[in-house]
Amino acid sequence: MLSFQSLGQETNNELEFHVIKETLPQVLDANPNSIASYLKGGGWYETLFPIIVESADSNQLKSELDLVADSISKILEHSKICVLLSDTLFAYKYSPFFHYHGDGWVDTFDLRNSSDWLIEYEDLVEVFQTNHKYRGLSKPIDLEFTELIHAHICSKPGEDIPIDLDKLNSLNYAFTSVLPANHDSLRKQGLLMRGIRIYKPVFNKAQDKACYLFSFQARNGPWREFVFIEKKNGKWHFLDSYGSEHIDRNENWFK
Repeated sequence: MLSFQSLGQETNNELEFHVIKETLPQVLDANPNSIASYLKGGGWYETLFPIIVESADSNQLKSELDLVADSISKILEHSKICVLLSDTLFAYKYSPFFHYHGDGWVDTFDLRNSSDWLIEYEDLVEVFQTNHKYRGLSKPIDLEFTELIHAHICSKPGEDIPIDLDKLNSLNYAFTSVLPANHDSLRKQGLLMRGIRIYKPVFNKAQDKACYLFSFQARNGPWREFVFIEKKNGKWHFLDSYGSEHIDRNENWFK
């Protein structure tokens, strides 16, 4: 069983910003709210492709999917997806879950308590290793990421820091904290994505795995997820993400 000790985290703003800059475009490419996820190799393309291959009309459907991917690729040769995002790198602040009963009794589930965390940990083990496909994960997740989630939960309130969003810009994405005047046109073209917040990452002791949170406006409302990343051959790579509502259902994602 993994230790439930909170990992020691030293502040390194340069490293924190670096891993976000290197992996956030990968996170967005996997996000179905981004048209880049329909590009070949993108998250939504890779999700649809095996389903199409097994269908009776696989050739026609694959041709249609590739046509969409190619048309988006041409659009992104000349335009970038505008991503709204706060120009602050936030420190995550965990909120326990409260269940209010009709008789006035309140149950509290606080993952900073070892007994409550053990319950959550056992659920995460099952999800990450066995039931990953049924919980929206593409593959099994290394259990070391449970420690990084726990480190977020148990971390002391940190300091929010301003960030220069222009320095996050990448091949397909341009970040801004101000809604552009032509936002309606961008939205109709699929070139506007409403991010909300990015949160400081925490690292394992070897500093080859990290976890941070990203919140955005999805079709059905705000959504926040734990983002799992790993360093291989000197570069950081996005692995998968896990909805934070499983961990902190009381959090207001716009604060």
